[in-house]
Amino acid sequence: MEHVQFLPSHIPRQDYVYVDGYTSGNPGPGGFIVTDHTGKILFKKHYNTPHTNNWYELGGIASATVKFPGKIIWSDSVTAIAWANGRMGKESRKLYANDASFQLMQSIILSKQPTIYKWNTELWGEIPADPGRKG
Repeated sequence: MEHVQFLPSHIPRQDYVYVDGYTSGNPGPGGFIVTDHTGKILFKKHYNTPHTNNWYELGGIASATVKFPGKIIWSDSVTAIAWANGRMGKESRKLYANDASFQLMQSIILSKQPTIYKWNTELWGEIPADPGRKG
């Protein structure tokens, strides 16, 4: 099942959840935010463990998959969406080969097969979950 899709801007987005990862430094401590279409935070998690922004974005996708079953998930990270589909480049495979948390997040997503759309920041502006919007 293919999850990366670019949709026209006229498609309604009210019933979806939006995910964005963040870090302080990359890698660095960080987390993810899951919101509704208005930017209202539905779930937020912060960790002091240094990881990449894409790692935290994958965490947000995994959490949204479990907490909001059946909802369409929007993410602005091509890399995290690829990882959610089990696609990884050589460097990523090497980097995360022994990362149990990464493996768990990826397996949760792969087992549940959520629909994940790619947010088009260029056309629509920042994703509603963007941490810069959350203060």
